Amino acid sequence: MLMDHLREYNLKELERNRQYRVLGRTGGSVDPLSLFWTGSALELNLRATELWVTLESSYMVFENWIDVMVNGALIQRFMVPKGRSEICLFRGMDRNQTRNVRIVRDTQAMHLDPRNSLSICSLITDGVFEDVPEPAMKLEFIGDSLTSGEGLTGASDYMEWNPGCFSAVHTYAYLTSAILGAEYSVLSQSGWGTCYSYEGVRKDAMPLYYDQVCGVLRGDRNRQKGAFDEWDFENWRPDAVIVSLGTNDEMAINTVADCTVREFEDAAYRFLVKLRQRNPGSFLLWCYGMLGHDLEEPLKRAFERFRKETGDADNDLMILDSTSDEELGSRDHPGRRAHMRAARKLAKRIADALWEPENEDVLDEVRT
Repeated sequence: MLMDHLREYNLKELERNRQYRVLGRTGGSVDPLSLFWTGSALELNLRATELWVTLESSYMVFENWIDVMVNGALIQRFMVPKGRSEICLFRGMDRNQTRNVRIVRDTQAMHLDPRNSLSICSLITDGVFEDVPEPAMKLEFIGDSLTSGEGLTGASDYMEWNPGCFSAVHTYAYLTSAILGAEYSVLSQSGWGTCYSYEGVRKDAMPLYYDQVCGVLRGDRNRQKGAFDEWDFENWRPDAVIVSLGTNDEMAINTVADCTVREFEDAAYRFLVKLRQRNPGSFLLWCYGMLGHDLEEPLKRAFERFRKETGDADNDLMILDSTSDEELGSRDHPGRRAHMRAARKLAKRIADALWEPENEDVLDEVRT
């Protein structure tokens, strides 16, 4: 029941990109706001003692999880019940302080569950919405389980594959964005690759779905929410596109007879071409190596071909350090230390590429 001192707001009542910001690709409607991808979020600046959110969650097998971030700190992480729920995010706070709040989808787009969906329906508060500050830059991340945050929750012996093993806010993508003060968008699927899944399935390749809002999903529910619509690249222009793919291609090439290095190399080249066509002004950065380096040379050749045939110089390939046994999280995936190390390296490279010399003081802070 809505208490007398609280008021319910539909997002249509608020001004987008001033009183709230949407992080991640979503459909055209904010009534409700669908969160499709890992790390998709609603960001607010709010002066209030109390804040609730109305969520609508659906799933058949894989439940949804949410992270609540306040001033950059994780204050809640929880499994969202099925159906429509009113959930308190904080109470008893000082109404004279403005707080940055992010309501973050913690789990990746669940392509194996056609009934999986998560939406923000309304906000309930006694507070005042204030302007959300402009980001320093916009970053898009494309990847696999590393980008989805698989293995970032749970002890090292937690080996079950379920939504509980994911964390969106401890990934290298989220941390890189936080270091740089960037708005971000993430597209990622565990087990998928540049041209093969880890099992050698060719349709489970991220480049095939890049032109859609969230084409990896299934089902009429997601179709109605706009997941399969064409993405409007003019509407959101990233300053940098960061790709982290190759680990699952590497596994497929090593275990499936008809998966080849040459096919992977060609697919990487074609994806670079597509990324440049869709993002003509963006810095393209491919990072690889947290779980193996077997495809380092094919990636180098793909970049050399791309540069030679297109004359494009606004790109780079970054080889990341392998994750040591001591740095593993759950499910034999990189843990938080490994993700933070990768984030610092990526933040430095992106800052060097995008910031002008007058930002040298900021660059020095990122480097250290």
